[in-house]
Amino acid sequence: MALLLGLLLIIVAACSGTSGPSESLPDERLCRPRGASVTSEEIGLTRVFSEVEADSLVGMVWEPAGEGFVTLDQRGVLARHDGDGSGRQVILDWRDRVLDPWLPRGGESGLLGLALHPDWPHDGRAWVSAVLAEGTPEECPLLVVAELARAADGSLGPE
Repeated sequence: MALLLGLLLIIVAACSGTSGPSESLPDERLCRPRGASVTSEEIGLTRVFSEVEADSLVGMVWEPAGEGFVTLDQRGVLARHDGDGSGRQVILDWRDRVLDPWLPRGGESGLLGLALHPDWPHDGRAWVSAVLAEGTPEECPLLVVAELARAADGSLGPE
């Protein structure tokens, strides 16, 4: 607890603009003063996988013992890709089951999390968390964590 408090004090001192024990500060600080804006020249994006597309990409999980990765689309689709981003294969399509995050009251909903078994793809189990559309968005939607198993065609379904 004392170590955590000490680290917090160091971070607060670094972000507050005070120099702390050392009187020398680098020209570029890690923390910006309140109200300082970031300019577009300071931000750069590089597209790494040109073939990977999703309506609402919220995650990407590398296969622990495999040679590819799985993308997580919040609108309800898991897709497996080869290591270079090619070879898209939809392994789960819950678009008709999840509460669409793009609905006016969708909020933090849809397909939200994914964990692959540590021995994936040899052990084909995976776990997903999702907000399902049980009724209308005005009603209480259902948050689930589901264990799924890979079928012979590579898709995921209830175990």
